[in-house]
Amino acid sequence: MDISGDNTYGQLGDGTTTRRLTPVAVAGSLFFSQVSAGSEHTCGRTPAAVAYCWGHNGSGQLGDGTTTNRLRPVAVAGGD
Repeated sequence: MDISGDNTYGQLGDGTTTRRLTPVAVAGSLFFSQVSAGSEHTCGRTPAAVAYCWGHNGSGQLGDGTTTNRLRPVAVAGGD
């Protein structure tokens, strides 16, 4: 999956906080069948129904049990 735009919190998932004017691939070897992007974080669902999120996590919105911003996809905790 390729995405572009603001990347202040790592919401593009490419492992950086660099703003991108052209699409870049999300880091890692994950394939997403569904993606939902907000202004500061992004989440995706794999074909195996595993959810991952990345970007701003100040209120725990990435669902990984932390409030740490993530520059790369992390698995959402507690669900299959």
